[in-house]
Amino acid sequence: MIGGVTAAVVALPLSLAFGIASGAGAVAGLYGAIFGGLVAAVFGGCGVQITGPTGAMIGVLVGIVSQYGVGGLFLAGVLAGLMQVLFGLLRLGGFVKYLPQPVIAGFTNGVAILFFMTAMDDALETLSLTIITAVVILLALRFFKRLPESLFGLLAGLVINELFIHSPHVVGDLPFHFPKPVLELMPFPEIGALLMSAFTICLLGSISALLSAEVTDEMLGVRHDSNRELIGQGLGNLVSSFIGGLPVSGAVARSGVNVHSGGARGSPVSSMPFFCY
Repeated sequence: MIGGVTAAVVALPLSLAFGIASGAGAVAGLYGAIFGGLVAAVFGGCGVQITGPTGAMIGVLVGIVSQYGVGGLFLAGVLAGLMQVLFGLLRLGGFVKYLPQPVIAGFTNGVAILFFMTAMDDALETLSLTIITAVVILLALRFFKRLPESLFGLLAGLVINELFIHSPHVVGDLPFHFPKPVLELMPFPEIGALLMSAFTICLLGSISALLSAEVTDEMLGVRHDSNRELIGQGLGNLVSSFIGGLPVSGAVARSGVNVHSGGARGSPVSSMPFFCY
């Protein structure tokens, strides 16, 4: 539970940011993290995988929204999910075992650099608050090794901002409500044109999720079920897109935070950060 809650703290701002960046809105990112992440955790083959919207997909999603609207994005997500389920049933997930270790290491470091770069603008908006949060995390990492340092940083930054800094750069209120099917928004006559975009989402999401699972395998010394993970990811995309959420994928950074914070081997409980939401 501690691993899942800590990962949720990390996933929450990322999900909101990716939803806004895609053009679908912050709530779409939140729905993807909650419902897509829950379904993928229950049906996937990696017990510590944290699934949600990812930065690697944003470029593709923005293009879909600009050309077909948010309905096109949701339809592409449904198609991508169906493709992933099919790949899993055909047992194509095993091809990940042929990936060289340097590729996995490069992918992990590349994701870290990408997150750092995409966060720079927001970090500079209120630099003092950014520095305070980072310092608290480093101090917690040094003196409170048994507790998740990310929680310390989030709590300290929130309290200091409310009491002293009062940064205007906040997320604000969200029109959050229980999700409903968005079939009426999907442009079904454009399904042929959306197939290539859906295939791109499928490939990006599948590779990202399987690489993330490989990284957590190295951390824990276990082996995940790659075919089952593809099916879980596909079902997560189906559910998320059907109710108006972003397409999702397993994420290295969030899954690593889960493991680092105590996520149990093979237990889907630690992969369900929706509890925190």
